[in-house]
Amino acid sequence: GDTITKYQFADGNPAGGSGYFSVNGVVQAANTLVEITAAQFAQTSFVGGNGSDLVGVRAFDGTAWGEFKFINIGPAALQAPLTAAPGGSTTSATVVSTGQGDDLAYGVSGGVLDGEQAVLAEAQQATAASLYGSTGAEALHGGTASELLLAGGGDDTLYGGAGDDWLLAGAGADVISGGAGADRFVLAAGLGLDTVLDFDAQEGDQLVLAGFGVGNYVEVEAHLSQQGSDVLIAFGADQILLKNTLAAEIGASQVSFA
Repeated sequence: GDTITKYQFADGNPAGGSGYFSVNGVVQAANTLVEITAAQFAQTSFVGGNGSDLVGVRAFDGTAWGEFKFINIGPAALQAPLTAAPGGSTTSATVVSTGQGDDLAYGVSGGVLDGEQAVLAEAQQATAASLYGSTGAEALHGGTASELLLAGGGDDTLYGGAGDDWLLAGAGADVISGGAGADRFVLAAGLGLDTVLDFDAQEGDQLVLAGFGVGNYVEVEAHLSQQGSDVLIAFGADQILLKNTLAAEIGASQVSFA
């Protein structure tokens, strides 16, 4: 398709304490049309507030503007161990958060790795909210519901929050935290190096592997090694690092295949 040259954003909630757009650290007023260049996209974030914000976004390809896509973003639920924070950070350029309720938030150009398509429909049915990354570096923060977080093409940070979440890695070097609940970390061939911060078998967490040419846990074990306090699962250039995890904690019931 054509190269995107400009974006427009709009925030429809002017109430005090509500969320707002920030461009290069400058707060943008509600009920105004915010227009940025493609070069400014990496410095643009939406900072969640105390209420629910209906925001819109559309893109311009040099010839025509696309239709506005609207996103309902609830109160932010940001928790450790992520270093990303509302308003920008050293780790992520775009920050999107959902709170309670059924929300849909997505970047302008999200993507699904080969092998994840079969999982995506199941994840959408199992979750109440969805956040989709774009081609830049984003931090996607879930709330208290069971959510689907889908990384885009950049080096993204995903935090699921309190529900039973589905977290799908993208093509960049992603850092993923499921939070509380029985989470599913979906990792596909072509992902590069992804890091899972809080894999917890006792909470019911699962790894879902797609496209790696393995179909049972015995085959996975051949690619699994203990690296200090972490577990590394390596398929050539594609590597999954499970932080603060012991290999003995992972078995056939913690791994499934797409």
